[in-house]
Amino acid sequence: MKREELVVDAIALYGSQARRDADNLSDIDMVVVDADVTALAHAKAALSTRGVSCATYTWRRLQRMSFRGSLFIEHLRREALIIRDNNNSLRSFLEAFRPRGDYLADVDATKRTLALTSRTSDMRASLGWAYDVLAVAVRNLGVLELANRGQYVFAYHDILAALKDDGSISYADAHNLEILRRLKALYRGGHYEQLPGRGVLESMQRTVSRCFKTDFDSKTIHPFALAEDMLVH
Repeated sequence: MKREELVVDAIALYGSQARRDADNLSDIDMVVVDADVTALAHAKAALSTRGVSCATYTWRRLQRMSFRGSLFIEHLRREALIIRDNNNSLRSFLEAFRPRGDYLADVDATKRTLALTSRTSDMRASLGWAYDVLAVAVRNLGVLELANRGQYVFAYHDILAALKDDGSISYADAHNLEILRRLKALYRGGHYEQLPGRGVLESMQRTVSRCFKTDFDSKTIHPFALAEDMLVH
């Protein structure tokens, strides 16, 4: 990779590759930070062509997220492997961060997104999108619920293990929620023909409803519930 392709302030690897627990479903996750949105767009394009899932942020946006106590920043603080950091800015920013005392409002906003999965057609691509939304919501709900108890866990498998250990979910439910992660990967890989039909989706919805004490009939979806800044990542 040419040096000039990534002229940005900070780059860090995070997620399963940083934890060294990646499997065949794992992405290569990197975060790039700079004040210049054009530089960020260029870096994202360069990394994406190499199979990297790239999250880009301006410093101002990260500061807003920090003010809200975003658990994505806590994720980076605990797990990121910093590759580049001009003036030690990213490291200093992460070291200064402290999570909020509770994330109850975030839990509620995430639960409201689940209603979207009941509004899909029977086309495989549409069902796949619903599996994707469910899998992301399960991970975010797990991270948020555990954070409310003072536990900061970010790997999908570890989240389910922690919820099993404290009795929040059963072993059978944890197994079904692991399947959701594979269905999300099939959808994102474009393997729509391998996705199961509505019967499995409804079964997964019942599992999620049981595990996180919610339903899929919410009439109002929080306007910011799907905004990237709200997501745990």
